[in-house]
Amino acid sequence: IYPYIYRKINTINMKKFIYLSLTILLVSFTNGSNGISNPESICDADNPVYIADNGITIKAKEWAKTGATGTIEDIIYTVVDEEMLREMLANEKDVSTIATTKVTDMSAMFYGAETFNQAIGNWDVTKVTTVRRMFYGATSFNQDLSAWDLDAVVDCAKFSYDTPQWNIPKPVFTNCKP
Repeated sequence: IYPYIYRKINTINMKKFIYLSLTILLVSFTNGSNGISNPESICDADNPVYIADNGITIKAKEWAKTGATGTIEDIIYTVVDEEMLREMLANEKDVSTIATTKVTDMSAMFYGAETFNQAIGNWDVTKVTTVRRMFYGATSFNQDLSAWDLDAVVDCAKFSYDTPQWNIPKPVFTNCKP
């Protein structure tokens, strides 16, 4: 009877050892600073831009420099700050393929822009705090901005004033009333 008990104890200990080893192995791959729990790190570590979890918003990585470019699904996106974005708009450039993560103030961005109607629903506005008069008098604009995350916005006065043509979903504000 003793050899049978000895084998049983060894089998139990071996199962515990295997279970413990697998657990340690799994934890080491998922909890590291660049582990698999961060899908952004798997995709393309050198690409300064990526698609947010909502599958729409184009974001710039924290380390991305203004003017850097990256590719997502064969489209080249440029990382911009407020100054660069305003300059692009003044020169009537295409702003549908930019990453706006570094922009915090979009007040009067399209003020009186009577012909602007580019698709900007993929802009990252999570750090924007001011959108006062952003589309004031932008009489041609009619794009879906319902995916915009405006939780950080505290000033949205007259956000879309004098834009009766805008009938596609507008963004939802949580901290102010447009």
